Amino acid sequence: MSNISSSRKVLVLGAGELGMPVIRELLRFGHLGGSISVLLPPMMQGGANDVVSKQREELRLLGLDVVEADLAKDSVEELASIFSKFTQVVGCTGFVGGRGTQLKITAAALSADIEHYIPWQFGVDYDIIGHGSGQEVFDEQFDVRNLLRSQSRVKWTIVSTGMFTSFVFLPAFGLVNLERGIVHALGAWSHRLTVTTPEDIGRMTALIAVSNREHADKVVYLSGDTFTYEELAITVEQVLGRPMERVLWSIAELKAEVAKHPEDTMRKYRLGFARDDGVAWPKAETLNARRNIAMVDVATWLRRWRDFSGSLTPDWDTSTATDTLAYRMAKPELLVASADPDGSDIATLTQRYYGWWNGGSDAMLATTVSPDFRDRTPPPGREPSIAGLTAAQSAFHEAFPNGRVHVLQQVIVGDRVVSHLRVTGRFLGSREGRSGAGQRIDYLATDIMRIAGGQIVESWHVEDHLSLQQQLA
Repeated sequence: MSNISSSRKVLVLGAGELGMPVIRELLRFGHLGGSISVLLPPMMQGGANDVVSKQREELRLLGLDVVEADLAKDSVEELASIFSKFTQVVGCTGFVGGRGTQLKITAAALSADIEHYIPWQFGVDYDIIGHGSGQEVFDEQFDVRNLLRSQSRVKWTIVSTGMFTSFVFLPAFGLVNLERGIVHALGAWSHRLTVTTPEDIGRMTALIAVSNREHADKVVYLSGDTFTYEELAITVEQVLGRPMERVLWSIAELKAEVAKHPEDTMRKYRLGFARDDGVAWPKAETLNARRNIAMVDVATWLRRWRDFSGSLTPDWDTSTATDTLAYRMAKPELLVASADPDGSDIATLTQRYYGWWNGGSDAMLATTVSPDFRDRTPPPGREPSIAGLTAAQSAFHEAFPNGRVHVLQQVIVGDRVVSHLRVTGRFLGSREGRSGAGQRIDYLATDIMRIAGGQIVESWHVEDHLSLQQQLA
């Protein structure tokens, strides 16, 4: 078993899209002692497929014990016998096993008399949705809440996260079709939706799990982003730089589609989310907002998708970026340039410079920054020369291997360039003698640069170091 308080034994149910992020984040609290195990279905006769084999190999390399059980077929008593060996159970299986399985898992957790239970409730606010939404699994999730509240022996925490962010762009769901350039609204353009990435859910769920007494018998709300469908369409257009067709799916249309295809899960999901209550909540009122924890919004998700030419990985690594990719990632979201004939050359120059910050090779630096470069606002201890600049970039990627500089807006007038920047990443390396624990960073900065002879010769800059220090705390 992998270390995470010595008396605490955590069992994570599942190691899929959400399970693995939760497991990885729990491991970051290893200094607290205790153990983590993972429940997976029994190996199929004839061996496992490539996905299952890779999953189990990763768990083995992480030093985790695998417990086998069939959540769909095993009885409440059989599952309770397994759960009773642990103090905390975290459900990350999704809607596995069909109707009745979530209630069975919950009944087993209560029967096992564990200390704390986080059920698979990541999604909508089932208290508001209640029964009769058109999505049977939503009805069962409401029953799970009632079952938990009917007792006081086992403490529980429900984590409401909204829809997985990637689901918004899933072609099968059809909400946003990026290839065809269509944005659909469910019910009305003014209806809102809350979304969160599995990686952010994993990070926050691990935090809740290790501080469960603070969150006992509560519903905790998270939000990577909350928006109306009209705001979603505008965001997609702004990030991708092209118009999107807007199509409204009315409630009547969605109900008719479900009636025609009663076994179609996606159609049921569309109808279930076609409302303005229970599927969204103000981001300012969430746990991540109160803790000032940066999370991925839709615009950031889309930029990743765009920069990787439609290929998205959860935690892409700029340290392995090619110069071409690094350059593309540094494209300004908004560029305002004077009519100066050198304006386009300067824009290319500065994009290559920020491409270097995004993991490009030193060749990108050599072609953009003058050997006589001077930093006019260096922090204490940094040389105001190109050597100091190189050391700063190296230290940045040593601390944040997947760190990225987003150019939100850039203004070019004459020989001056002003760039408004957003810096993101995760503290996975070391910084000032301290090792990271995966904390996500997200802060703003502003650069002013002077260009001469086709190179950057001077710079003035300011960074929001207070936010950075708070995020690393």
